[in-house]
Amino acid sequence: MNMMTVHSNALTMSTIEIAELTGKRPDHVLRDARKMLEAIQSPQIWGDYQDSRGRTQPCIMLDKDETTCLIAGYSTELRFRIVKRWRELEECQMPAWMKNISQEAHVLLNDMSKQVSEGKAEVARLQHVMNVTTDNLKTGKTAVEFAKGLNGVNCQAVNAYLVDKGMLRYGGDYKGYAPTPYARDKYFRVAMYGDTKFTRAELTVLGAKWLYSKYLKGELQMKNSWDGNFSHNVIEG
Repeated sequence: MNMMTVHSNALTMSTIEIAELTGKRPDHVLRDARKMLEAIQSPQIWGDYQDSRGRTQPCIMLDKDETTCLIAGYSTELRFRIVKRWRELEECQMPAWMKNISQEAHVLLNDMSKQVSEGKAEVARLQHVMNVTTDNLKTGKTAVEFAKGLNGVNCQAVNAYLVDKGMLRYGGDYKGYAPTPYARDKYFRVAMYGDTKFTRAELTVLGAKWLYSKYLKGELQMKNSWDGNFSHNVIEG
């Protein structure tokens, strides 16, 4: 079944063709494609096809970068089938001017395409890591406690960073760090202890995602011994 089509001059491949080329179940490929597109925040372009019983079934149309991202975890043999199929269709669609360009230009275009594909795959990986980290966030964690699970972060500088960003304040009517009006309830919630008026600013899930995004952007102060890798340990309660 050939479900390789052109949408607005963009070549796409359907999840049903990917299933047929790889021998995977169509519903499993469709499920994985939906999860992948949500992770990389790409729109879902839907199509349909007739199954062996003549029933109309849904499928998703993926461009080359999305297809590459989807099959990243497949075996070498299965990835090769998809890559070969893309090459065949691209050669058929290739305009005359591209057939006449130099080999060096072809290499440059291929390199640029590969970089885009790798970029999307990395975005999907980081999004997955962020979701795993924040989904495992237990209640009652401060920013410093959360940062202890982030590789290389100088935890002693975390509160100062949050003060500088207008997320936390220190002192005032209470002892300890407390959320600013802007950050309260949205990014942090306040825990108070007894009659001492001691406050503890605890992250919400949204706050954890915000702080983790700053970590990935390299905005948090790192230890001198940091190995250069952005990674995390899932924080347990």
